[in-house]
Amino acid sequence: MVAKLQLRIRCAELKKMDVTSESDAVVQVLLRQRSPTFVEVGRTEIVKNNANPEFQTVITIDHVFHELQELKFLVSDSDGKKMELIGAAEIPVGRMLNLPGNRFVGDIVDPKHQKRHGVIFVTATPFVTEWQRTLEISFRGEKLDKKDFMGKSDPYFVVFRKEEGVVDSHAWTQVYKSETIMNTLDPVWKPMTIVDTELCKGNPNTPLRIEVYDWDKNSDPDLIGVTVTSLGAIMALAQSKGSVELINPKKAEGGNTHHGVKMFAGKYVNSGLLFVSAFTVLPPKPTFIEYLHGGLDLGVVVAVDFTGSNGLPKEPSSLHYVDPSGHGLNQYQSVILSVGNILSCYDTDQQFPAFGFGGTFEGRTSHCFPLNGHTAAPDCKGVTGIMEAYSHAIKSYVLAGPTYLGPIIRAATEVSARPGPPGRLQYTILLIITDGEINDMPETMDAIVTAAGGPMSIIIVGVGKADFASMTRLDGDVQPIVSVRGTPAPRDIVQFVAFRDFNPADPAALAAAVLAEIPDQVVNYFISRKIFPPPMPPAQLPVLAPGAAAAAVPAPAS
Repeated sequence: MVAKLQLRIRCAELKKMDVTSESDAVVQVLLRQRSPTFVEVGRTEIVKNNANPEFQTVITIDHVFHELQELKFLVSDSDGKKMELIGAAEIPVGRMLNLPGNRFVGDIVDPKHQKRHGVIFVTATPFVTEWQRTLEISFRGEKLDKKDFMGKSDPYFVVFRKEEGVVDSHAWTQVYKSETIMNTLDPVWKPMTIVDTELCKGNPNTPLRIEVYDWDKNSDPDLIGVTVTSLGAIMALAQSKGSVELINPKKAEGGNTHHGVKMFAGKYVNSGLLFVSAFTVLPPKPTFIEYLHGGLDLGVVVAVDFTGSNGLPKEPSSLHYVDPSGHGLNQYQSVILSVGNILSCYDTDQQFPAFGFGGTFEGRTSHCFPLNGHTAAPDCKGVTGIMEAYSHAIKSYVLAGPTYLGPIIRAATEVSARPGPPGRLQYTILLIITDGEINDMPETMDAIVTAAGGPMSIIIVGVGKADFASMTRLDGDVQPIVSVRGTPAPRDIVQFVAFRDFNPADPAALAAAVLAEIPDQVVNYFISRKIFPPPMPPAQLPVLAPGAAAAAVPAPAS
């Protein structure tokens, strides 16, 4: 989920860097995401001779919910040719959006001497442009390749957006995944509903890559074919009732490359056709960023698999093996850190209930026990607290089984029913990390149907090399979740991903896939309950002692 944020900046009590006058202040705004380094994304004008400057330049950034984004503000004194650093301040973007009024107040600290040289005030305001539209696009396939031995194919499609200027493995970002249509070569999928800024950042010429797969219950999906298009081309297809070819690179030889997809000649023609049967611009509805701005608090509950199939924790081959040198993380720790570090930014009290399931303590097996050992108070302080509680529990509990998820989901549902902070909306995300099959499927389905009626989503991450067929069944993308009594879940709240499908050196990719559906699930829940974010007032900055009127001049380039 991508949204525009406008940053308005003011400083106060800046250190005097000039001998005969106050500082001539300028602020550089740097952003770090998916990279170890900060990159400048904007800077203010220079406000001359003022210890309390209020800058008129508004800095616009992209907020990406599923990525850990960190802002750094460098405040300098400028003479028009060079800049002398006064100090710096840092904050994650998500943390700023969780503060009252989306307003960050921080000390400006000299990094060399660690001395306070002033205060910075930054207010983040969602920015909705007139061209931001909610689109409903209907796709259908025709004459797709047959992939199943005993049937036809079970096709679904995934849409990726090309990132401008990116050439590595992050060049394509997943923005949508359809449901699966069973046993057909001519699928008609449900309409794809997406905001155009999320689909193509508002640019109708941005390349879009559509990959069509055959879903398999007991193995990885098979690629049927790929096409590269754009929003503009999709709109044209809807008007002309035309189609594009789906190309499978392994089914042909030779040929040219177009946007990373080989286009082949010879006997091979294509692996099917993709049609755009309808294209509609929907009336505007509240966005996820508006709910965040209006006071949405995301609570996180973590659940860790303590069943025997993980292997003895003391053995290096175990999924629970903790490197005593501290240099490496096991898969459970990697998931907790990569997902927890992002979600924790949106939680006000930083208290996270954390549970284990399938472990034995003093001869008694439990399918829902607190990692910190305190039944009445299972909350851990921050992601660091979860990691510490996990490390302690893995030494105290004996791995046992079987794998029951029903008790964990019911416990998280109870947490989601707790009243949130005063004046704030509350939504709970349950992160389950497990290594294999579910042994209480009916109870788990019942628990999911109940949870789907409340403010809650469930993320399941499969670790290890086990068969995750039962896990994919819980993901409503394949087929709706139905209780034992035949009651369908009112909405899809489960997202499953397998850890093995991602490069361990790229935790950001895992987090992106895990969190991809959360914004829409949150918005759809509150809209279904007729709960809307409050209107956004004009952005305001706190008023301190007024500074002298200042002339504004452009800041010099670095």
